[in-house]
Order: sequence, then C-alpha cells, then structure tokens
Amino acid sequence: LYVYQDPTPNAYTFGVDHYFVAVSTGCLELLDDEEILCVLAHELGHVHADHVLYKSAARVFGTVASTIIQATFGIGSLVVYPVQLALLRWDRASELSSDRSALLVVKNPQVVMRTLMKIAGGTRRYGNELAIDAFIDQADSFGKMQDEGPLGRYITIFQSLFRTHPFPIWRTKEILDWVSTGNFLEILDGDYKTRALVATK
Repeated sequence: LYVYQDPTPNAYTFGVDHYFVAVSTGCLELLDDEEILCVLAHELGHVHADHVLYKSAARVFGTVASTIIQATFGIGSLVVYPVQLALLRWDRASELSSDRSALLVVKNPQVVMRTLMKIAGGTRRYGNELAIDAFIDQADSFGKMQDEGPLGRYITIFQSLFRTHPFPIWRTKEILDWVSTGNFLEILDGDYKTRALVATK
C-alpha cells in the first residue's frame, strides 16, 4: 500500500503477480475513515476479480494506439479506435463491479454514494454542506435521461466514450439499482455462487 502526492482524490491498483494499491494524498485529505475503507475495498475488488492485468493492458494499448494514429497520419484510427473503445467499455464496467465489491465490504449504500459524491466535487471546506439526497436525485435524473429514448441514451454514452471511469453520478445510479433490484441483500445473507478452487500439485 502506497501514498502518492496528488491533490486529486484517486487510487489505483497495479501489478501482475504481486499487486499494490496507491492512494493519493487528495483522497486521504478529503475522505473520512469509512470512505477510505470504501476506496480500498473498491481497489481490492479489482484484484479479487482479476481486473488488474486487463486494466493494465488497456492503459498500455491506449498509449500504443496514440503512437499508431500519429505514425499513420490518422489512418490507423480505423483499426485502433474500435479496439480501444471496446477496452474502455470493459474498463468502465469493471469499475461498476468494484463499486459493488466496496458496497459488500462497507455494507452501507450511503457510504459508497457519499464517497462518490465527494470524489465528484467535494472539498474539505464545504464537505459538511454536501447533500447526499440531492446527489441521489441527480442520479435518478441521469437514469431518466437514459430512458428518454435513443437521443438521451446516445448523449450519456457519448459523454463517457473515451473515459476509463463512468461518471460518479452514473456509478451512484448503478449502486441504487443494485440495492433496490439486484441481489445485494441475498449476497449479504450468504446466498451466492462461489468459484471452485482448483488444487495444484
């Protein structure tokens, strides 16, 4: 576990055989203990779900893709962009999965949503004035915009097309949906599938 100097609240996991988690100073200064636990649980969710290798590959491919596009005067984008967009789409989905991991650890949707709210636009100075209810209302509005038809869906997808992380408001909507319609409570009760462990000689 490492701490790095950066005012932007963030954390990441890296490694192949031996993983490490790095947390920014901005994250530690902005979040309380419950919220930091949420961030760490999110990062370890990536490890547990074997996301780290593929996320690393997506980052490397993004760098290589830029080089290819420049070297071919943009022609290479016809080949590179579809692959890059598919990797980024998977990358964003992995973030939603790890948000669920965080929720299973802290066992309180309010903590996860509060963490996402602070990452979206919190400051230490005005941290006590942030309203979680208003943030949840924004998440509901975001969901309704997606359901307004093809145009609303296109706008929300296009805005995040080249992002590695979904917008915090999108992640909040997914948490709300999983708590209200998913199997969150069943998992807490112990009702879930497990992976079979393969014995090695």
